[in-house]
Amino acid sequence: MRTRKLLTAMTVFALMLAGGCGSSSSGKSDPASAGGKLVVYTPNSKEIVAEIVPAFEKKTGVKVEVLEAGAGEILTRVKAEANSPSADVLFGAVRDQFDKYFEKYVSPNDKYLQKASRNVTGLATAYISNGSVLLVNDKLEGSHKIQSYEDLLRPELRGKIAAGDPATSSSAFAQLTNQLKAMGGNYTSRKGWDYVGSLIKNLDGKVASSSSAVARGVADGEYTVGVTYEEPAANYVK
Repeated sequence: MRTRKLLTAMTVFALMLAGGCGSSSSGKSDPASAGGKLVVYTPNSKEIVAEIVPAFEKKTGVKVEVLEAGAGEILTRVKAEANSPSADVLFGAVRDQFDKYFEKYVSPNDKYLQKASRNVTGLATAYISNGSVLLVNDKLEGSHKIQSYEDLLRPELRGKIAAGDPATSSSAFAQLTNQLKAMGGNYTSRKGWDYVGSLIKNLDGKVASSSSAVARGVADGEYTVGVTYEEPAANYVK
């Protein structure tokens, strides 16, 4: 298998680390000073969680309790728990429409990020740069190479494309915005939305339950190509 970066100039920071759930009036104390645990909600892949969480625990001595779920499910929980938050940190997920549920926090390391990636709102710190990619199973691809969004409309790929639901998956939402820009020039053009409509038809009613399921489906040979992001794709290529 292999990954192909699409539209590198449009690489997005779809995964962000938010400063904390709830507000200062919630009564939650600092886990580091209280010797307690940190509750983290995350839609991230198991590989990212397995690398970052143990390193944090080792460095700080704070135990982390992780709840893993899709981005849509997690943000629904954050909204439902607004008056009595259960989580301390949202680790991943596009959350622009949910800003009111988070405290402001700017990491002291924010200054070391590239200028375009810095926390300018006080609400989200970028921790990984993830470009949207197509993950191709080259054993199933055949001689007609899959190299672009336009290629996804080919009839022979009907029902063989793995893609998530933009309403519940932050990586699928990032792919949607990329497709609109790449195929239509902006987010509102008829040309871009016509492309999205055609792609939906070529999915043949198949929508992956999560971003991790997209990459896994391609790796297992269930699909020929997956519309996903770089981190899980790179792990399967390895």
